[in-house]
Amino acid sequence: MIALALVLGLAVSAGPGDTDLPRSLGVDEAPFLVPAPVQKDEFSIWVGGHLGFTNAYDANDLNFTIGADARFKFSSWLGADATIDFNGRQSYEHGTIHLTQVPLEFAGLIYLPLDLPVQPYGMLGVGFAFTNITYSGSLGGLNDTSEVNPLFFLGFGVEFAIADNILLDANLRFVFVNNPQHFQGNSADWLQLTFGILFKLSK
Repeated sequence: MIALALVLGLAVSAGPGDTDLPRSLGVDEAPFLVPAPVQKDEFSIWVGGHLGFTNAYDANDLNFTIGADARFKFSSWLGADATIDFNGRQSYEHGTIHLTQVPLEFAGLIYLPLDLPVQPYGMLGVGFAFTNITYSGSLGGLNDTSEVNPLFFLGFGVEFAIADNILLDANLRFVFVNNPQHFQGNSADWLQLTFGILFKLSK
């Protein structure tokens, strides 16, 4: 009450035009201001699946694939990817050699800083393929074998966000793998194109 009476007394004693109270009493307000939060790149984990096809350069037929995907985003430009695929059987040497492969691949992703509806990226990775080989025809006397063949690959892709926690993805990979047994004159390297969907895991 005493403080209110003092303020009113000062207002009455002031001359005409001086009745507005000062907006600032000269106190430094900077220490009381809350700084705006700094935007940081958010680490996120995405999981999903994909469908597509593979085409080994020396195979007799096109091959379809289905797989699962785990993607890790460390920043707006850097990520990592892990995939496992189940490739159908492919034939070589006019059907005398048959390969069934399950590749497990790990890649680093570099995203391009472009202001576009889609987010393009490049990839480079390594892995290995669980390979089962069967023989028929002139090679039918050979025993069927199973191998693990190291591989590396490079490629590129694009992401399209249809929601804050849902991404559509397409990527093309050029895969180079060690040849299995009895593959003289052939190459097991393949081209892989897949289309998938990824869901963001909540924290």
